[in-house]
Amino acid sequence: MSDAEPTDLFLKFKTIIETESLPLLGPEMRPEARTEGEIRKEMDQFFKPPEVPASIHGSLLSAALLWHDHLDASHTISQNIPSADGSFLHGIMHRREPDYGNAKYWFRRVGDHNAFSAIAKQVTAIAPHDGGDTPFMENEMWDPFEFVDSCENGARFKTDSPEYQFLQKIAEIEFDALMDHICRNP
Repeated sequence: MSDAEPTDLFLKFKTIIETESLPLLGPEMRPEARTEGEIRKEMDQFFKPPEVPASIHGSLLSAALLWHDHLDASHTISQNIPSADGSFLHGIMHRREPDYGNAKYWFRRVGDHNAFSAIAKQVTAIAPHDGGDTPFMENEMWDPFEFVDSCENGARFKTDSPEYQFLQKIAEIEFDALMDHICRNP
């Protein structure tokens, strides 16, 4: 997220999609993930108040489905969002699929996203400062292509390993920074 306090809209969104565990790096469905129908119903209710601009409904629905491991449903929505935010969601979805080359294609379409600086700050704050390898942080700048590679390499780790869980935490930071950006810039 940005240095500013999170918006009420972002906090409400995070409450709606909350799960016990973080999404996995791959396409696996977690037991606590809600069904697509449940997510759509909850998001329909979330969109009813006028403070949720219609311009971000698609992005938030795609993100909610992605968080709950419904990659195909998220993909259907994100591929029809013609903005950098839609490409960002599309890239995350393909990274989890896993279709790493296609994820990089969509991250190239993202360009230099405004959320990258917030991601970089938060990742720098939690990255090991003992010379540990964080290739997705080049000169304190977020590199989504290197993070795709890190996730591809991370697929060999067990899901309960510290290495895998570190990558999950980074993916959560990335997701939250994108959602914060979307909520601030409808």
